[in-house]
Amino acid sequence: MNFNSDVVIHGVIVGLLLLALHQVYIRILLPRPIRDIPHNAASARRLLGDLPELQKVMARTQDIQSWLLQQTRHLQSPLIQLFLDPLGKPIVVLSDPREALDLLLYRSRDFDRTPMVQDIFSGLSPTHHITMSTGSEWKRHRNLVKHLVTTPFLQHTAAPAIHTSVLRLVELWRIKARVAEESSACFAPQKDFQRMVLDTLLEISFGRDFPKDGISSQIELLRSGSPGGRPKVNSGRQIITFPESSPHEFIRAHGVLSEAIEKSGTSLFPRLSWWMMSLRPRLANALRVKSRVTREWLKTAVSSTVCAHDDSASDLPGRPQSSVEFMIQHERELAKQEARKPDYLSAAMEDELYGSIFGASHSTVFTLAWGVKLLSDHPQVQRQLRESLRAGFPEALQEGRPPSALELSTRTIPYLHATVEEMLRFAPTAFMIDRIAIRDTELLGYAIPKGTCVWALSSGPGFTSPAWPIADAKRSSALSRTTMATPATKPSHTRQTPSTEWVGDDLDRFVPERWLVAPAGDDGPTTFDPNAGPTLAFGAGLRGCFGRPLAQLQLRMTLALLVWQFELRPCPEALATYAAVDGLFRQPKHCYVVLGSLGGE
Repeated sequence: MNFNSDVVIHGVIVGLLLLALHQVYIRILLPRPIRDIPHNAASARRLLGDLPELQKVMARTQDIQSWLLQQTRHLQSPLIQLFLDPLGKPIVVLSDPREALDLLLYRSRDFDRTPMVQDIFSGLSPTHHITMSTGSEWKRHRNLVKHLVTTPFLQHTAAPAIHTSVLRLVELWRIKARVAEESSACFAPQKDFQRMVLDTLLEISFGRDFPKDGISSQIELLRSGSPGGRPKVNSGRQIITFPESSPHEFIRAHGVLSEAIEKSGTSLFPRLSWWMMSLRPRLANALRVKSRVTREWLKTAVSSTVCAHDDSASDLPGRPQSSVEFMIQHERELAKQEARKPDYLSAAMEDELYGSIFGASHSTVFTLAWGVKLLSDHPQVQRQLRESLRAGFPEALQEGRPPSALELSTRTIPYLHATVEEMLRFAPTAFMIDRIAIRDTELLGYAIPKGTCVWALSSGPGFTSPAWPIADAKRSSALSRTTMATPATKPSHTRQTPSTEWVGDDLDRFVPERWLVAPAGDDGPTTFDPNAGPTLAFGAGLRGCFGRPLAQLQLRMTLALLVWQFELRPCPEALATYAAVDGLFRQPKHCYVVLGSLGGE
């Protein structure tokens, strides 16, 4: 009898333990869907949720954006939830530009930057403003680089640096084009774009004296005629590969840091991933070089702009010539207001200076990569762009020279602006814009709990395909108060309003003309309308990309000078696909160019 009682008791205990474990599994370990938001039912019953499916996509194609859009189509909803964070909250995916822009422009009390950004960049630039929640400290740090969006800085500092770097790229490409033509092959331009953009940013940031040699060292290598400078031809694939030179140590370190950020940014645990990589000599050395060189040039700028003059003077002498000099001037003025000693070598100064270099050097490169593909595949657009440039810069055409930095930065060529904006609409390099709910709120009529991460997609419905039909009653209060605005009634305080929508059956085509407005009568010029429709290439609102004006100027000047000097010809079909790879940025899987020289025009 006692034996049977013990068996029963043990059985009950085991049963209760199993029941408890089952409840723990269901209530704690399994994903917990947000009520009513569409989701994959099978994923909600899996410990890892949707993560295994995403990992398959990453292993097979690395195209996250297409997979996210596929999920919205599968669930037939502009707002879905995915379970990509084991033991964490679901991620809400929004595929509607009107609601996304409303969220970004008007709902800063409901949403802020996600901690994911801080996790990714905390090891690289921990005090950069991108890692901070919106507030006084964030504003204080961002003000250190507020000069980046001013017209004098763009015209007098940025434009000449861009112009010089692009002309060096043109010189390099003339060499490559001659060699490639002899082999009937094409070459990959992306590394050249990386060097050119970084050369530009280094001059903008540190001044003209910085030893920026990304492109010039490449030119010297190819002209040297040495065995190390000879290209290799893959005749089967019609690809020619050029050797890579060894540029300045800062440029090399930047490349290592970029690779590490890309790896940690696509990891489930970015902080841990970065920490483990930083233990290796390669990344540890790159971090030391980055910090040492940045600090050295900060000290040099302080010596030349402050120490060499009476520190009690009310202003620094002359107009700042570089980003670091603007930052020193700002810190000096702020210190006077706060009655303290300036701290020119603070961690904030170092992180904001390098952070502006890092942030601007990636999205611009990948946009240029998409841009040359699109222009190569759309010769009629390329011809129209070239004709518009020649008509817009008649002096340069007559004198047989490319347009100057001043001409390019002060004249508006509507078709050039339209082409760049269409590239950003058609192939945005940020596949989504992320925000986190900082209080309980709503999206499209669904309750969004505090702490929920929202991914607003930058492509798909409303951008490159018809928007989802959504009743106005489901939209947020800020949007429901906004009627469908005409160009005359659009608010002037924002670049674009959430009431604008793309219409037509050609949204999946590359058509710059959609950004142009014809004159009302027979007379008058065609104008560029930046509010023609929504884009999220740079985000929007208070936490949108702060370097947007600089990036747009660099894109316009680079494409203008390349199209002025070269004909971008179509590549072999196998190398002209639009397959993409998603990481921190969306880049083309295949990007090659075939160049035809247009002479000295």
